[in-house]
Amino acid sequence: LASLVIPSIIAGGTVFGSVLRKLSRQAQAQLSTSTGIAYEAISNIRTTRAFGAETKEHEMFQNEVHKACELNIRLGIGIGVFQGLNNLVMNGIVLSTIALGGQ
Repeated sequence: LASLVIPSIIAGGTVFGSVLRKLSRQAQAQLSTSTGIAYEAISNIRTTRAFGAETKEHEMFQNEVHKACELNIRLGIGIGVFQGLNNLVMNGIVLSTIALGGQ
């Protein structure tokens, strides 16, 4: 029974973990993009003000931050689901071992 259950748990955790790592990389890249836009706007503040592009820069930054927020929310939900399932499976293994051993 253990030789069937444990490899499937490891395989499922590996697949889920790779999805979470990919999502984490995307969230970090998006955060870097939004930070780059803010840095560029602040470092070129005179040019931005001279052309009256404050609103445009603000909208660009706001859009990129919103994308980063969405990715981080998805990442947080994914991590929560992974941790919840992991705890459920591990406790199930312990409880089933105790139940079978007691029987």
